[in-house]
Order: sequence, then structure tokens, then C-alpha cells
Amino acid sequence: MILYGLSCPSFILFSYKISDNKSKVIGRIAKKGSICRSLVVDDEGNVYGSFEKNRIFKFNYRTNKIQHLSTKLIKNENEIKEWKGEFRKGANFIGRNLWRSVVWDESNQLIYGIDSKSSQLFEFNSKNGNIRNICFFGKSEFRKKLDDLYPTLSMGIYENKIFYAPAGGLFDYSRSKNIKSSSSLVVYDLVKKSKKYFGTMRSGDRKIFGVSGIIINKKGILYMLGAIEVFDRHAYNALSIIGGSQFELSLIEIDTNKLNYGK
Repeated sequence: MILYGLSCPSFILFSYKISDNKSKVIGRIAKKGSICRSLVVDDEGNVYGSFEKNRIFKFNYRTNKIQHLSTKLIKNENEIKEWKGEFRKGANFIGRNLWRSVVWDESNQLIYGIDSKSSQLFEFNSKNGNIRNICFFGKSEFRKKLDDLYPTLSMGIYENKIFYAPAGGLFDYSRSKNIKSSSSLVVYDLVKKSKKYFGTMRSGDRKIFGVSGIIINKKGILYMLGAIEVFDRHAYNALSIIGGSQFELSLIEIDTNKLNYGK
């Protein structure tokens, strides 16, 4: 019953206790660089996050202290190059040396995440500090052309499967130039140790440009918040355009039980 968050660009970890309606500043993670957009909490209440360069921090719930772990994200040769535009500002860019999306696997007591710089799916054992890359988490043809694959904040886990929705091409909801993208769905089976690419997602005949969040309920229904193409000319602001097409924010629903995972 505790919520955790990170401030940016001040890099402060804070908490909010729901039961007594009180917030608390825990401490500063770093002084410069960039910090992750996704935190994860294990079954003991410890909080994990990432900051540059390739670092991992832990808030120890028992001792009430922040630790900078010796384990680092694996450095990859291939990387996404930063893109720049008139409105591209702030302390959090794609292509940094940290993780992008991350989830806690309760059944295996492991952390799984997406490397922001290489779109690699990695596994991190917080008990012994072991970390390893599992696979490139996107369409295989993007492996050597990472600038065409945008790592998103859209990762979830259900029944030993990791669901992820990268964007093909640069994606941002607003305030960036040269945005052109389409969202796809990738699933990694932790038991079979195999990845399946389900292709570009659409809502009827409308494009799904990109998503930035995933929640999967106990029945396997996956929900995402995404930028969906609209055809009528009623954009509520001039920034609601991606690749020349207008979009609106919509909730997307997928029944993961109906997906064809093959043998």
C-alpha cells in the first residue's frame, strides 16, 4: 500500500503511503545524467531503479536506505542514436545508458527489463546480482538498425509470458519533430525461452502509432494507453499529429488468451 516515484531532473526518490495519506522524500539517486521511467518492487518491498551510466539502485525497505548496486546493465555495441528536434527538451531521452521498461516476475523472483540503449530484454536476479541479456526484443530486422525501433514504456507479464509493445520508428505523443511510427506486439515465453513477433497492431482500419503503458489483469486481458489514428479533422491541438495523421489517446484492449502462440 505504498506508491513510489522519481522526480526529474532532480532525481529524488519519494513515497506515498496510502493508508495514512502521507508522502515522504527518501533521497536523491544521482546528481546528473538521466534516470529511469520505470520502477519495480519485489515481494519484500524493496524498490529498484536505474540511472546513468548503466547503474542500478535499490531502496532497501527494511533499512530505509538507498544503495547503488555493483551490478550494472550489460554494455551493448549497437545502440539507438539520440534524435533531436525543436521541441526535444528535458533530462530524459531515448538511447541513454539505463533501463526503459521493467517488471517483477513474482513466480521466478526475477526482474525483467528493456535496455533503453539497445532494446535488449534482460534478466536481473536481485538476490545474487546476476544479470544477462535474453534476446533482442523487437522485430529482428531492426537489430542492426536500432534507430528504426523505439523502446517504449509498455511491458507487462502474465503466466510466464512477457508482453511488450515497441514502436517502429521514432515515437512521442507530442513536442518532437519527424515523428513517424507504428506499434507492434512482441511476446517472450519464459518457459519455452522463445520470442514471437505478432506484427503491427491496428484498431480496425486505424493505425496505433505507439503506446506507453501496459496492465494485464488476472484473466489475461491486456490494456494499453496509446495514440490511435483518427480520420475526421477535429484535432484538439496542433501537436496531436504523428506522421501527418491526427491521433487521439485511447485505451486498447487485447485478450491474450486468444493470441496464437503456436507450438
